[in-house]
Amino acid sequence: MALSKAKIGEIRIKLDGQGVKDHTIDVENLGNFLINFQGLMGKFAQVVPTNKKGTKEEIKIRSRLYLKAIGEGSVDLTLTGSPQMTLDERNHTAETFREVISTTELINKNPSRARQIITSRFKEPKKRLEVEQKLKSAFGDKLQIGLLKEQDKFVFLNPKRVREIDEWLKQDYNQSTDTIKGIIERLKGDGDKRYFTIRTHDKKFAKCYYNPEIEGVLKDYFKKQPIVVSGIIDHKVKGITIEKIVNLQAWKDTKLDGLGGIKFIKPLEFGLDFEEDSWFIESKDFDIRGSGNSYDTALKDLEESLRDAVFIYVKKGDPAKMTKKAIELREKLIKLIK
Repeated sequence: MALSKAKIGEIRIKLDGQGVKDHTIDVENLGNFLINFQGLMGKFAQVVPTNKKGTKEEIKIRSRLYLKAIGEGSVDLTLTGSPQMTLDERNHTAETFREVISTTELINKNPSRARQIITSRFKEPKKRLEVEQKLKSAFGDKLQIGLLKEQDKFVFLNPKRVREIDEWLKQDYNQSTDTIKGIIERLKGDGDKRYFTIRTHDKKFAKCYYNPEIEGVLKDYFKKQPIVVSGIIDHKVKGITIEKIVNLQAWKDTKLDGLGGIKFIKPLEFGLDFEEDSWFIESKDFDIRGSGNSYDTALKDLEESLRDAVFIYVKKGDPAKMTKKAIELREKLIKLIK
């Protein structure tokens, strides 16, 4: 028979549902659950207070679980912390498990309040995404997961609450998705994780992981075409990282509301190009252009080109001596600048 009580330091979980038949469970379903549940415990372990401090990696190691026994019944799992853990660390694992249980109960009873608590503990949208994804995956539709709270009392996540978790994921996904612009300077198309490096228009560097199917486009853009990349951005000490690309396209134009000290009455769109390590920005309508070895340098050169045009056509130009085309340009410049 299945154990009815967990010993100190043990975690008891009951698996049921369509994925369990005749006290057996598909190995892949079991493996997926264990991986996601371990990940969930690792995330919560970082926000549960403990007397023993450590780096994120050390906390992750201390929160590692071990499968101790599989009992009879639906499917009854007994997990424990590392045998090498001290008593304090083992208590931290138990505290983390209780936190997961209380969060699950709160999602069942009051999902709005659960959302507030999760948001307060995991303030970065990217971190919340990871926690919510683990919650959803651990309580998947193929298995019914019961967490032993006390003797003979298991806490199950209400399957209907998965819709609320999906909504949280959508909200946090939108918050954590951002856009960067720049030029591809390195393309690493081999190994398990392919990535390219962007030098952004504001002189930062970003490492973007990508799937093989977009490699042809990346080769076409490599050191030739400025690009716009949208994705889930992680701002780390060493730089910006995009783990998942949502959208990637050529960056062919940029809209500006002014140049340096010159303010426009309404935003003006400029064409954008890159060739032989130089940026080019231009407006054919106003016959101004700028270039440089960086986006900022090209902008400054564009500003000088605009100032020259204003000086020649507006300040010193005599409409009586101008061609029709020059007069049209003069009028456009007057209407452009505040």
